[in-house]
Parts: sequence; C-alpha cells; structure tokens
Amino acid sequence: MRLDPQSRSDSSEEDQLQERVQHRAGVEVTGSLHILRHTFCSRLAMAGVPTQTIKALAGHASITTTERYMHLAPGSTSDAIRRLESASSLGRILADGPAVSETAGPSHT
Repeated sequence: MRLDPQSRSDSSEEDQLQERVQHRAGVEVTGSLHILRHTFCSRLAMAGVPTQTIKALAGHASITTTERYMHLAPGSTSDAIRRLESASSLGRILADGPAVSETAGPSHT
C-alpha cells in the first residue's frame, strides 16, 4: 500500500492500519503510531534492558530521550542502595583488616 498524504482515501487507510496495529499490540488506540514506540521503550526499560541498548534500538539521538523511560526499570533505586550498602560493608571489612581469633595461640611456622 502506497500512502499519499494528499489523498483522503490513503489517509483513511493509514488511520485504519494504525488502529489495527495498536489493537493487536494491546495498547490504547490513539490514531498515532508514536504510542507503539513509547510502549516499546517502556517495556524494554521494565524488562531491565540497559539504557544504551534501548537508545540504540529506539534510534534516539540523545541519551536524555531514553532516560525518560528509565524510571520504569525494576528496582533501580533499591538496587542502587543495595550496591552502596554492599560497597560500604566491604570497605569496613577491608579497613578493619583480618579478624584475629582471641583463642588462637602464637603461630609457629
């Protein structure tokens, strides 16, 4: 099908095609194909796909555009806190040095 923006019949065919595609994709039928792009990026973010990968797949020129979807990434905030706590625990362990047993006698090597 060849779409000519000047032709009303083509425009009507395009509208019908967009509606069918949106209905099949299970998204709100808006008459705009942009919702499909938005849904695609949103679902990638919710699946935990890295930002750079979403940027590449969506063809975004700027990472800023992709970052709009990243609030949907599962556990992004809790994961960041967990990593910080883990790093802090590791830092304390390394700073304290090896644990010394009080019951162990002098080493004879």
